[in-house]
Amino acid sequence: MMKKFWGLKQEADWHPSDHDWTLAYELVASRKVAYADTVAQAMFADMMLGDYGGSYYVDGRKVPNNVPDLYGVGGAMTGIDESSGEIRPVVDVQAACELMRDGIVSLQDTSDDPVCIGFWRDADQNGLTYFDVSNVIKGKEQANALAVARHEIAFYDFYNDCEVRCVYAGCGTAGYKRAAKGYADFMRRRHNNFSTN
Repeated sequence: MMKKFWGLKQEADWHPSDHDWTLAYELVASRKVAYADTVAQAMFADMMLGDYGGSYYVDGRKVPNNVPDLYGVGGAMTGIDESSGEIRPVVDVQAACELMRDGIVSLQDTSDDPVCIGFWRDADQNGLTYFDVSNVIKGKEQANALAVARHEIAFYDFYNDCEVRCVYAGCGTAGYKRAAKGYADFMRRRHNNFSTN
């Protein structure tokens, strides 16, 4: 059975090779300040406190869960996963963030909405920890539109701490097709890095 976790389809998850991880560790070790040092340290601290997941802006602030109508939409890039038991020092989290660097920079360059990096532990999948990059969107309708345009199944409601299934209402009808095209046109102008098919 395919698992869906924070907008990621399990079979599409990226499993970095040993070479990828080695390169990421070298990049982190070669600089005094890695691209994602601050967010990695905040993320790692929460992991060590037993948090099952969280989303963090690239400056290390945690996305607030006390603001109504705030949503996270993934699907801009393929996430990565790692065994939770293998995450020991903070450099493990820094390496994961470094592996996603290009996706983060690309999303920042092509999106007006804030970008966040998140981690989620999935107890049903042998304790895997998923890392992903998302946009933080104000408004459920706008979040649904972006998630639909990215062909996601769901997006995340920070305030209610739950997954929200995408609404593909009326699929196949003329009205739906016009509405979908309108959403796609709007989202293409706003986020010019994804397709409308």
